[in-house]
Amino acid sequence: MPGQAITVDNQLFVGRVEEQKQFRAALVELLDPPPKESLPYVCLLYGDGGSGKTTLAKRFRDIAQNETTFTGKFNTLWIDWEDERKKFPGLQVGRRQISPESVFRVIHAAAIRQKWGRQMTAYRKAIAKREMAAKKVAETITGDNDWDELAILRSLSVDALSKIVRTRIPVIGDVGEEVVEAFLDAGIKVGAEQAGKIAQAIETQLRVHLKPDHYDYFLNPNEQLALALARGLDRIAKRQHLIVVLDTYEIVDRVDIWVRSVIRAAGPRVMWIIGGRNDLVQSRQFGSNYFKGYADDTPRRLLAYNMLPLSIEDIRTYLDAAVADKRPVIGATATDEREETKPREKLTDLQVDAISRVTRGIPLAVKEAADIWKSGASFDEIVGDINDANAGSQIVQRMTDRYMQHVVAESDKQALFALALAEGDVDLLRAMLRPDDGAPFDLEALLRRLERDYVSVHADRARLHDTPAIFFRDYLQSEVRRTSDRVRGLNRRVVEALHARIEGYEVELPLLEDRCQDDNWVKAAIAMAHYLFWLDESEAWHWIIPRYVEGLAYNHYLKEGLVKIVEEWRGLSDNTERLYKVLDRSSEESETLLQVLSRLEERGWLDGNNAAERKAVLQLYRANQLLNTGQAAEALDMYEQLGTTLPEQGVLLQEQLADGYSMVARRLIWTADRYTPTYSPDADRILRKVLAWTPEKSYAWYLLGVNLSAAGKNKEAISALQKA
Repeated sequence: MPGQAITVDNQLFVGRVEEQKQFRAALVELLDPPPKESLPYVCLLYGDGGSGKTTLAKRFRDIAQNETTFTGKFNTLWIDWEDERKKFPGLQVGRRQISPESVFRVIHAAAIRQKWGRQMTAYRKAIAKREMAAKKVAETITGDNDWDELAILRSLSVDALSKIVRTRIPVIGDVGEEVVEAFLDAGIKVGAEQAGKIAQAIETQLRVHLKPDHYDYFLNPNEQLALALARGLDRIAKRQHLIVVLDTYEIVDRVDIWVRSVIRAAGPRVMWIIGGRNDLVQSRQFGSNYFKGYADDTPRRLLAYNMLPLSIEDIRTYLDAAVADKRPVIGATATDEREETKPREKLTDLQVDAISRVTRGIPLAVKEAADIWKSGASFDEIVGDINDANAGSQIVQRMTDRYMQHVVAESDKQALFALALAEGDVDLLRAMLRPDDGAPFDLEALLRRLERDYVSVHADRARLHDTPAIFFRDYLQSEVRRTSDRVRGLNRRVVEALHARIEGYEVELPLLEDRCQDDNWVKAAIAMAHYLFWLDESEAWHWIIPRYVEGLAYNHYLKEGLVKIVEEWRGLSDNTERLYKVLDRSSEESETLLQVLSRLEERGWLDGNNAAERKAVLQLYRANQLLNTGQAAEALDMYEQLGTTLPEQGVLLQEQLADGYSMVARRLIWTADRYTPTYSPDADRILRKVLAWTPEKSYAWYLLGVNLSAAGKNKEAISALQKA
């Protein structure tokens, strides 16, 4: 009924309106196809873990089974490869080792569970023929024959023999090297000429001794089994249209080419719903191989949905409906006289927006937020101190668990963590992943392989996609993981690489002001602050404070970038929280900032290379603060002292000192009455000093002209004002 809430497995279902409309239209066409239609319908649902693929597939199943238009017209065969992997040893291997036959066997077993065994007779016969073909091949090779060279093959398996014969078939150009490699894989070392001769002899012998269909099953069993499996599904669909759901398909999509053979041959009365992390729609380089996408292979009768985040309105609907009218009161017990429930709070627009940000609109994360809210937790407990770079801890844990669900190899976990930490910096990523023994390391090949195995990986950009990267980093920042040997080891390598990078820049940039004007150095300095926090909070601050002082004089973006990094780590300790507040409010509470920096200067935090330049920056900042508080004479004394300590080759500090002198001169000229200037000898002296340094300072010429005019030196005043 219109307006009625939709549920899937007793959970509220929101959004995906257009997808449901298009699916209904596809079902209608499936029931009444165009004349001579031969293709099945394929629906691809793809996206990262937690994006709602399984839930949408179940919604599609419910539409086909329960809506009046379609009731009684569709059977459903649901295969969740994650569940099936627990039952079938053939799936309990690395994804690249899963064979097409293992996948076919699972589909057949699922059909048997649905009591469709009679319709699957062709597949069982095909299995028998394949086994008979293998037996006949073994008999042929091990039997008596008068060709001595076949003797070296008698210890080989049928699979090894079939690979040799299959490789010999010329596909593109000369395959001599491939034949030799096939023999080597079988443990036989032969030259190209001999390899070709033996392979030809094998083929001749087998064609003589095997029936044609046995030879076909020997040479290409996968194709024969795929066709037989498809015939069974076609027989099922002829009795009643069939929907086949293949969920968590990324587990088996390495053999997609053979599954696609089943799909094409199963006929137009079958709809295939394939839910997986990988985008199988478009053709592209996929891992180390070129992948032909479904859009090119099956251009019509194809639905494809990238599982985008839920809208804010969908999130609001879910949160409002997921919570009962009354929520538990935290801390209430059965002995309390008061009610243990209270009216549900209405989420405001700002709160819904905050939950949208913390969950990124990912359905699984939204559900987790709703469960936390439903349990009676406060809104702040759900979102925490969120910003665009982090999420609440419970949501982070749930989402990371989902992303890591299919990551088995420890080396892959290491690589995914490194990708999250490196944030697209190839050199830092290479430093984290290089072998300890210094062995050759092909980063691109690793990234291509990871991209093929895990949809979160963007190989060309050497990083994770944005949303999983955020959750991964939040996950790793918890103290127990951040301080683990694995994470510390990765970040230690990053810090070493950054130190080397920064030292290389500094060789060419001896002055602080030059470094701070160099984008590469600034970027590396900010990055160093970030990675030092991963290793040691104290080390991070000993790096940040000198850089912050340098930023005060030379680069606003360096200063603000460092503050941004500290903001991301502000919850690390009370000390970091306090220092963050001081640095973040520097413009409003400059006196507090000056006190903190002065105290740290006394402790030696500004020492080291270029210490004099850093201390000059802080001295200039002190003088400016004195001037801003009306203490012009004290400021002038400090500027005078500073003038003797500036680096000889520096330009920016001298210009800033000149500006400070000019502001002191202005205060000396306009002392009591801001409209009537008074001649000041000190102003005359310091303005002439400024103009000797920087003769292009127009404001200094103007002040000098006003000061000379106040002294009655009109001719000199006019000359100065003309220069201004």
